[in-house]
Amino acid sequence: RSAATNGLSETGQLIIHPENWQRKVRNTTSDTLIMFVVDASGSMSARKRMEAVKGAVLALLTDAYQQRDRVSFIAYRGVKAEVLLEPTKSVELAEKQLQRLPTGGRTPLAHALSLTYDSICR
Repeated sequence: RSAATNGLSETGQLIIHPENWQRKVRNTTSDTLIMFVVDASGSMSARKRMEAVKGAVLALLTDAYQQRDRVSFIAYRGVKAEVLLEPTKSVELAEKQLQRLPTGGRTPLAHALSLTYDSICR
């Protein structure tokens, strides 16, 4: 299209200058990591809160699968937080880990935040 403003040659062909050439530049998307940091303390077992959390996370997992994002889980309960699932693109593995998630104990939020930060920096 940019060559159209150059006019036509004597033979009626479009005149194309080097500056008229264009190339498509593909921008690759960065790898996205969705890290679920889940409170699995005793208070989450009351009034089926954990079931609501699991439902919400499962919906987000479906979206992550469609976007080809990586997912990871950190759960915190008792006296510490732990990485239940290292970053992966396997939604099935993430679902299994989520379904097994037990509840109970205290809420070690500070340790969960520290572990989350360390995991992101890796």
